[in-house]
Amino acid sequence: MTGPSTLQRRPRRACAGAARRTAAFVIMAGGRGERLWPLTRHDTPKVCLKPDGRRSLLAMTLSRLDGLARPSSVTIVAAGEQAGAIRRAIPSAYRDRLLLEPEPKNTAACLALAAGMIAASDPDRLVAALPADHRIEDGDGFRRSLNAALRLAAARERLVLIGIRPNRPHPGLGHLRIGPAIESEQDCRVFPVAEFVEKPDADQARRLAADASVLWNSGIFVGRAGRFVALIERWLPELAVRLAPIWARPDPANGPRLAAAYAALEPVSFDQGIMGQVTDSLVLEAAFDWDDLGSLDAWTAACGRPAEAVLCIEGRNVRVVAEQGRLIATVGVEDLVIVQDGDATVICRAGESQRVRTVVERLARDPRWLKHL
Repeated sequence: MTGPSTLQRRPRRACAGAARRTAAFVIMAGGRGERLWPLTRHDTPKVCLKPDGRRSLLAMTLSRLDGLARPSSVTIVAAGEQAGAIRRAIPSAYRDRLLLEPEPKNTAACLALAAGMIAASDPDRLVAALPADHRIEDGDGFRRSLNAALRLAAARERLVLIGIRPNRPHPGLGHLRIGPAIESEQDCRVFPVAEFVEKPDADQARRLAADASVLWNSGIFVGRAGRFVALIERWLPELAVRLAPIWARPDPANGPRLAAAYAALEPVSFDQGIMGQVTDSLVLEAAFDWDDLGSLDAWTAACGRPAEAVLCIEGRNVRVVAEQGRLIATVGVEDLVIVQDGDATVICRAGESQRVRTVVERLARDPRWLKHL
């Protein structure tokens, strides 16, 4: 693969720097996080969990924007049912920056709502859409990469994704097959996106992890607001039609109209509904370490295990997260993930915690168990 020193550097338009300074930052914080149950509940959404025991995932996401974004340039999109918990989990400067969805309908609706409102006042404004459930320790590397993506999107007039070099097989993530590097932006290599591979099975994930022409999809998208809207109108026209009246008049009085529009929407991710169809997007390889905390496997691996709460006898590869003061003892077992929180405990085979969502779905159908959600 071509090294950074030989990549072409294109001249930048004079407006790229100015566009970057006025960028809007959309934080996608609306998911319920069923795959992290029982850590997540109705009153504790995923983005309010605290990997380090001190700050929520959402607060960490906002802190990574220090020096890049003012609170007034940030929009946090969240479900109305989670508004109270989210306001408690973020600094006070951001508590009036919430854009509430009537119900979670996945990332296409989330981005359509926010980008459409931004485009209504300034279609040329750059938008950086950021998930709020990632673990990123290198704040400087993150800011450098995001700055590079903003510059690239301003100059090339395309949507830019941030991709992650895989370090292991990961069936829970979307993957990007890339073409040869075409340029470099702030020492980050830039590639054309050749193909989206959405959440492969275990065997395919192993093959993709070993393929140098594949990156993980971080779910970070950067582009002009009008470009987001144009893609939504082309590939998800029903979504655009239903939200267009809200874009045109972003008024708090639109609550009933927005609720009716959302009730009619089918949940679809921005990746599957739109980016899988786009043929001219670019991906910038991240200059920071990254982890997705979307499953109990990932959470227990990243957040450690409380040694004082675990007694493991003749076992191997048993990862445990439990409340302080709780004792979890295992004997002669291996390859398990055990998570205990409050009145619920999950035990699953390592590598299969993506399926915890099916447990939540079953509990939701039985009135006896609703109190555990």
